[in-house]
Formats: sequence, structure tokens, C-alpha cells
Amino acid sequence: MPYLINPFTTLGNWIYPSICPRCRLAVNKEEGLCKGCRQDLSLNDSSCPRCSIPSTGGLICGRCLNAQSPLSESKIPFLYRPPLVKLIHRYKYRKELPLARTLGRLFINGTPTLDHTATDLLVPVPLHPSRIRERGFNQSVELARYIGKQLDLPVTTRAVKRIRATPPQAALPLVKRRFNIRGAFCCPEPLSVKSVAIIDDVVTSGATVEALGECLKKSGVETVKVWALARA
Repeated sequence: MPYLINPFTTLGNWIYPSICPRCRLAVNKEEGLCKGCRQDLSLNDSSCPRCSIPSTGGLICGRCLNAQSPLSESKIPFLYRPPLVKLIHRYKYRKELPLARTLGRLFINGTPTLDHTATDLLVPVPLHPSRIRERGFNQSVELARYIGKQLDLPVTTRAVKRIRATPPQAALPLVKRRFNIRGAFCCPEPLSVKSVAIIDDVVTSGATVEALGECLKKSGVETVKVWALARA
């Protein structure tokens, strides 16, 4: 099981310890960050089960009650607050690719009740080719590859394509994000899997993952969920 630490791995960590990417202290490879830095993270431990927006008592939020969504559930263990914000920015914008392992490990350790056996396929949020050329990589793809390897789940970058280059969602007010992302994705072929988890680093308005979820449902997927690291 991916949540259990192999004793040989533990011995290896003692002999060749990893370094916490935030404070540079020695850290077990299975933890991502040292204990002190992990305690500084803001947990999203009371949230809507469908969209993961913080909610009282972990009840389904008003928007999800009143609006239909292609998403069945979301697992987002942290809030998008310091110091996690800086780690994600280093990963995405300073191209510190080894942080994919750190962030992926934080997701896995932060979702101990995750039932990954009920998921057939991981689909990272695709970027438009022009954005990949600009950034040099897709942060969601690298995150998905690490999570997929740890949970023994396949990852595909071909199931969904980004066919329209849109302004960055983060640069737009929340009310314009759903319109901005409309028609940005397409599924070239029908999918034969039943359950898909969308992988992303940060979910803000939810517009991107909902648009992607609609595309996946139209392609034949029965259940679409979201696995992300942080909820803004």
C-alpha cells in the first residue's frame, strides 16, 4: 500500500536523508516537508465534499446544492495560503521540478481516506501548447505522474486537449472565469473508463475543473472527481 513506509526505505532515509525544500532541514522522503513546515500548512479539513470550498461542518455548500456539476467529489487537503503558496510558485514559475515530488507527497499524506481503488485514470488539467512553450512544462502533468506512480494508477495526457488559448484564469475576476474557459477543452475520442480523477495544483473558482469535467462526461466517463493540492 502506498501509505505504508517500507522499513528499507526508512533505513535509506536515515543514511541518505532528504532536505526539506522550505527550511533545508533533513526530512524523511515519505513526508515531503519537515514536521515544523507541515504544521505551518493550512488544512482544508472542513469543506464541501463536492467542490472542497470551506464549509461549516464539512456539509455540501449552497452553490453545489443549487447548481448541477459534472463533478461528484473533490479531495483538496490544503488551503492556498503561505507557506504553500510560495512552494507552488517556486514549482510553477521558477521551474523547480523536484517540488512535484514534495507536493505530490503532501497530497497523498493529506488525504489518508482517499479511495484510489475506485479510480481508473488520472487526467491532469491540460495546457494550451502556447502556454507549455512559455512555461516549459505542465505542472499538473508532473504532479499527476508522481501521484499515479505512488498509487499505481495510469495517467493520460491524450484524453483531453486544450484547443483554445485563454487568458490566465488567475488574471481574471471570478465572475468572468467560467466564460473565459468555455469551449477550451475537447476529448478527441470516447473514453472507456468509468471513473476519472482530474489532477491540478490549485483550484480557485472551480471553473477550469468543471469545464474539464463536462468534457469528460460527454466523452463517456461516468464519474469525475478532482484531486488537487490547494483550494483558494
